Formats: sequence, structure tokens, C-alpha cells
Amino acid sequence: KADEFGNPLSGVTFGIYSDAACKKQLGTMTTNELGVATSDKYDCTKTYYIKETKAQRTISIPVLST
Repeated sequence: KADEFGNPLSGVTFGIYSDAACKKQLGTMTTNELGVATSDKYDCTKTYYIKETKAQRTISIPVLST
């Protein structure tokens, strides 16, 4: 996961679901400092659906010229 400038976002949580409507949640994954979330507990021969459930909080701070 990256921001609009391509910077990796850590702390973003994704729900892992067994259904396309994302109602049957199986678990969650959270991105690391590289913006990557991985897991080895899901069967790679099955279909899973992923939905972002918690975004990283960002704060914009204006920069003033002096």
C-alpha cells in the first residue's frame, strides 16, 4: 500500500474474506514499514477477497515560506 506519491504506508489493515460481498471475514493483515502485508495461513488454491478496513491516519501540515 502506498500513498499518492508512492511512499509506503505502514499500519494499514485489510480484512480477508471468503465471499465477494466481504461479509464472512477469515482474518486480517496489516502492512509493515514497506507497505507490504503477507500471510502464510491461507490456501493459495482458494479465492479470497480483500478489503481495506483501517487506513493509516495522515496529517497534512502546510509549509510556510519565510
